[in-house]
Amino acid sequence: MTTGQLTSFGTHDGKSLHFLVTYRLEDFPSYLDLPSEHLALLLVYDAQNNIDLTIGSVAKTVVEEELRCVCTWGPACKRVRNLFENEGWSSGLDCADNETTVMTTWHEHETLDEAL
Repeated sequence: MTTGQLTSFGTHDGKSLHFLVTYRLEDFPSYLDLPSEHLALLLVYDAQNNIDLTIGSVAKTVVEEELRCVCTWGPACKRVRNLFENEGWSSGLDCADNETTVMTTWHEHETLDEAL
C-alpha cells in the first residue's frame, strides 16, 4: 500500500470515496487533488504523543480543501477535533453560514466499527 497518496475505492450515493494512508501526520500531503467540491474526513489516529502544530497543519490543508465534516477516532481524538475547529475559525469559516459550516464529531469511547 502506497502511503501519502489519495486512492479511490468507489462511490456511495453518488459520492466519490477515497482513502489516504500515512503513518505519520508529517507525511500528510500539503495539497489534495480531490475530484469533488467538498470533503468529509474520518481521521483514525492516536494523537496522544503528537504536537498540536502538526495536527493543525493537517487541519489547515483539509479546511482549505472545502472540508465540511470531520470525524476523529482514537486516543486524544477530542483534542484533534478541537484543533480542526480552531483552524476552521481562524480560516474565517462562519458557523452561521450553511455554505461554510464544518460539522465535527469525536469518537473516543467507541469502537471503530461504531464510529463508522
